Amino acid sequence: MVVKMKTMKQRKIWITIGIVLAVLILAGVICTVNLLKKPEIRLLLAGKNFLEETSQDSAFLLYGLDPQELIKSYVNGDTQYQGQIRVSGMKDLNITLALNYDAKRSVNQHRADANVELEVLRFSLGNMDAYLDGQMLYLMAPKVFTEPFAIDTGLTLFQTFPEPEELVTEDWLKAHKKELKQLAKELTVTDTGEYTRGANGEKETERFRLDVSAKAVEETADLLGLTLLDEAKPMTIYLDLSKDNTIRGINMEVPQELLPGVITTLTLQGDKLQTLECKQESNRANMTLVLERQEDASREIALQGSVTWKQGMLAGKQHTFQGNVEWKEKNKGFHIALDKVVIEQDGEKLVQIDGESELASWDGIIEQPEENLDTVKVWKLEELKKDLDDMMADVEELLGQLQSIW
Repeated sequence: MVVKMKTMKQRKIWITIGIVLAVLILAGVICTVNLLKKPEIRLLLAGKNFLEETSQDSAFLLYGLDPQELIKSYVNGDTQYQGQIRVSGMKDLNITLALNYDAKRSVNQHRADANVELEVLRFSLGNMDAYLDGQMLYLMAPKVFTEPFAIDTGLTLFQTFPEPEELVTEDWLKAHKKELKQLAKELTVTDTGEYTRGANGEKETERFRLDVSAKAVEETADLLGLTLLDEAKPMTIYLDLSKDNTIRGINMEVPQELLPGVITTLTLQGDKLQTLECKQESNRANMTLVLERQEDASREIALQGSVTWKQGMLAGKQHTFQGNVEWKEKNKGFHIALDKVVIEQDGEKLVQIDGESELASWDGIIEQPEENLDTVKVWKLEELKKDLDDMMADVEELLGQLQSIW
């Protein structure tokens, strides 16, 4: 259940990012129509420079990934994701744990299924099967649960996104002229007066603030044909622009309700926007994840991060990790490799994680499991949210127990 909640939370973050990018594009379009004041015009020029220059630079975090192809094949299309993650290097325990997984997703059927198997020394410790039909998630793990059960997520999980070539065309602008004018009233761009100076003492970047009302978030989602997973909330996006109106930084707080009291902040930064930093703060722990494009290897991204615990058995301790992610185009998709991701506690190595997986387009039918799912116990996602804090405490206790073993 924790895994599924994390997956839904990640999906919310990516939907939010998609809406943010759409807002930036639409804000630029609105600027051209209304010829607004200087901050808005600078935002427009920044968007133009991003599309024509930054996104085409090999140092850009997402360089080499075709957004149109990604949306068409892996967001709107049916996909399969399979592979293995290995955990080794445990102190005084010379064994390797392996997690094998195989997941399929059918947008047309509104179904998905996944199988996860844990192995130790090539011996299976058990399987867990997950089956998603519409908004209902079914979990089956005979060695853990005596019988299957279901979670009614109440969410629209099989959304499709408009493909980039379908947006911001002349015909599209004409068809949505009224909506764009209404959206313009819900966007505010201001110069914050904040700036940074370079080595020569001159202004290097200036910070602008884009306020997006909750209504604008709803209207943007409607324009994109998306269903929000949470109630729309206002958003504030900060953009750091150079003198020539090149975006050097994008900072925003991700609104979400799944984890009450948790603040998630995303920052895309660097001369070529090559670094993405994600921070989460809560009363339980502070977490940071940093992804940075390696300029000398266009298909490799370095990752590092940390978790500083504030409560529970691990209070006062810090876990850090670093390694590399590399991907290569293969057949109908991508081969993705985790390379030597080392996890440490207070500077002492705990484990090393390696793995390979493949993401590919898939053409098939997802059958309903053999188990009779009509009579299983059904939990409401809202009910599980209330127990999430206790579940996080259980995770902390488990980590503490594993720590004593390592």
